[in-house]
Amino acid sequence: MKKQSALKIINVILFLSFLLAAVSMILYRWGPADTQGTILLYALHSYSGIVFFILIIIHVLLNGIWIKNNYFKRRKQ
Repeated sequence: MKKQSALKIINVILFLSFLLAAVSMILYRWGPADTQGTILLYALHSYSGIVFFILIIIHVLLNGIWIKNNYFKRRKQ
């Protein structure tokens, strides 16, 4: 699979896992009374956070050359 195709897929899944982690925590803390503090939302938040973290690492590895070229340039004197 090409790097650009992989990044397109990873970026979408990365966004969805972030959204899932955020929404589950919002519902866990400030949602309706019957959903506050449930084990399901806690587990959902935990697992989506783990997936999010792993995808961030993959995303940074795939964008390593771009990061190196834009942030760690050698300055010409």
